[in-house]
Amino acid sequence: MVEQGAIYQDASGRQTAQFDIMINAGAHNGLACYLTRGMVLESRRAERVQAADSSAIFDVGFIGDQSLSGAGHSTLFIASTVCGAGGCGEAPLLIKDAPQIVWSRAAKAQREPAYQSRPIPLSITFQSVGGTGNAGDQEQAVLQFRDLISKFKLVPLRELSAAN
Repeated sequence: MVEQGAIYQDASGRQTAQFDIMINAGAHNGLACYLTRGMVLESRRAERVQAADSSAIFDVGFIGDQSLSGAGHSTLFIASTVCGAGGCGEAPLLIKDAPQIVWSRAAKAQREPAYQSRPIPLSITFQSVGGTGNAGDQEQAVLQFRDLISKFKLVPLRELSAAN
């Protein structure tokens, strides 16, 4: 698995967004990573958004920031999608509370059917969406997310998925 990330900040320096892309990881929902660590889910929904070159469906969640600097003062915004050759859509939110066995790529290939493409997960996290995490703050975060993703190209992730 290869994980690539980038951090973007708006011109005012008030909003920071972290992009996380995984290659050869299979389907993955970034929101589940936070939830399996005990973060509290405040709300969750699917959002269809228009990127610079195509549309996508993201699994959007708001969780309470439990960090030392954010506890009780902010909400994390997380948006996850999985891109394949045919488009980008929601990743299943699978949270398992039991140990999981992870197979090496060679063993996994022997027990799974061959895929035409490998999914490329994309997760975007806003480090803080406001002081209270109320509905107004959440809607503002969704608007900021829509604006950010409108400048982001998803077709390269879909092409990378088809090449894997």
